[in-house]
Amino acid sequence: WCELLGLTQVGRHDNFFELGGHSLMAVQLINRIQSDFLVNVPISAFFRSPTIFELSEFILSAQTEMSEDTEIDEIKKLIDSMSPEELALFLKEGSN
Repeated sequence: WCELLGLTQVGRHDNFFELGGHSLMAVQLINRIQSDFLVNVPISAFFRSPTIFELSEFILSAQTEMSEDTEIDEIKKLIDSMSPEELALFLKEGSN
């Protein structure tokens, strides 16, 4: 934020737009965030969460959701690769 806004210090509760940021800068910042944190940040989310604190909560939530989706996909692949007998045994062992 400091580099983009030309400031030496930014607090975690400082509002990006109140510090002089505008929509073009917001798009640049979102591109950097998406590249660095590998999460999708819609511009609308940034406008709703224009502080470092709020945005970090959004990023953490998005990363957690991505992680859970990945785990679910892996479980689905495992189940799809099992024979009916293996699946029955797996489910039986899981219920004990």
